[in-house]
Amino acid sequence: MNGIHFCGSAEVKSKKGGQIHIEASGTKFSPILLAVDENKKLEWIGRLGFKGLFDGTHTFELNDLGNGTTELIHREQFSGLLVPIFKMKLEKETRLNFQKMNEALKERVEN
Repeated sequence: MNGIHFCGSAEVKSKKGGQIHIEASGTKFSPILLAVDENKKLEWIGRLGFKGLFDGTHTFELNDLGNGTTELIHREQFSGLLVPIFKMKLEKETRLNFQKMNEALKERVEN
């Protein structure tokens, strides 16, 4: 894996219940939006196959700290029958890729 790359516009025009299209590390998927609160929260659920097999709820939250800075809370919660099989990969590779994505986002925002 060479990190996570989101293709296309960063602007989300869909609303809750809509889909967005993402390419991450060469894998394309179209998760369903669970929350879209402009400049505050973006959350989606992506599934491998059918519900309950391997689901990931991905959340970005922005909190204004009131001093000219913003805190990013970025998390993914995995659930489903296949999660134990991928546990080591999720804890190492996926976590590292999310850290890289957060660092790239921080650099982009600050420049």
